[in-house]
Amino acid sequence: MTLFKSMVAYFRFFTRIYIPGDLGNELYYLNHGSKFLPVFGLLIGLIEASIYYLCALVVHAPLAFMVVLLADVCLTGAMHQDGFADLSDGIFSSRKQDRMLEIMKDSRLGTMGALALIFYYLFMVGIFTNYVDQFQLWDGYIAILLMHMVGKSDIVLLFYKMKYRNATHGGLGQIWSNVATSNIVIAQVIAIAFLVGFYQVAGVIIYLIQVLFLLVYRRFILKKLGGFSGDSLGGVVPMTNVIFLFSVGALGTWL
Repeated sequence: MTLFKSMVAYFRFFTRIYIPGDLGNELYYLNHGSKFLPVFGLLIGLIEASIYYLCALVVHAPLAFMVVLLADVCLTGAMHQDGFADLSDGIFSSRKQDRMLEIMKDSRLGTMGALALIFYYLFMVGIFTNYVDQFQLWDGYIAILLMHMVGKSDIVLLFYKMKYRNATHGGLGQIWSNVATSNIVIAQVIAIAFLVGFYQVAGVIIYLIQVLFLLVYRRFILKKLGGFSGDSLGGVVPMTNVIFLFSVGALGTWL
């Protein structure tokens, strides 16, 4: 029951798909269901991977992947990309911590945020095209499926002893304050199991690369902002997407 209600809560929160029904305390399922976030990532990945596979049957793989990127924006409302852009505007403003947080709360898109999004999509399409032989049909299907799972498991890893910091009281990121360590461990076990199941040894390497990046990212955010906000939590996903896609393409060539 907790799994089902958590999935409903996550679809409502992370996507434009509204599933009707009374969950009671929805915030409870967003927090305590965090161990299931990789499962939710798999569901989103399943939708987008299926779109890729069907498109790749009739057009070249890079174009099919671009359709997926567009579908992701329509499905999720570009939630993580928005956080990434806001984070970039704040971090690269060269202001003090409080001012950075205020800039991140501003709904307007700044120069650094726009550039961050441009380079994100350039890297995603560029990496996919460069390693296109590693992403044909079924291989591309699996990569897109697992990319979304890894993105969500990466967010969960940042919940560990998370220090929350925001320009105003409240904020979306505060939902995941004090997440149980057991939930974080379960989420990572799920992610590792699927990575190893599909990529074997390469899956372990991919996971370790993600963890190494998250350790550096965590230290950077704590130093720059003094804690995490919703933007710095969700905004990590576009970065890990790029790292994941590059890791799969490169390791597929080397191993």
